[in-house]
Amino acid sequence: DSFKSKNDDKLSDLIVALQKMMGIKGLTVLAELIPSFGKIINRKVKLDLVKIGNAMTQNQFIPVLQVFVKIISGKESPMVLFLDDLQWADSASLDLVESLIVDSDDSSLLVIESHRENEEVSRNHPLSTHLKKLHAVTT
Repeated sequence: DSFKSKNDDKLSDLIVALQKMMGIKGLTVLAELIPSFGKIINRKVKLDLVKIGNAMTQNQFIPVLQVFVKIISGKESPMVLFLDDLQWADSASLDLVESLIVDSDDSSLLVIESHRENEEVSRNHPLSTHLKKLHAVTT
């Protein structure tokens, strides 16, 4: 029972930190994007869930995800994100990944990207552009 209590305390601390850094709107975005997490959040903070769907722009989504990753990863709980088959990713998805990598200076985040080098990935392909940008930023 003390284990459950400790986990509840950690969960409450996480939700308070998320709410402090991203506000109710950010929690609402997370609750819609991650329904199981939304159920957990709703136990602690009553959210007025609205379907944001396609109305949410990339400019609104990226900061919410950056804050979320910063809060849930750290020296005591590093995060590894493995992304496979990036040759099929669109520009918006690759921009999101890039923002997480560039913003991960202190969040203990390791991103591993995997793709096939074949005729699918040309010089004009979004993945080629993504890799060039990352190379320029990380070197």
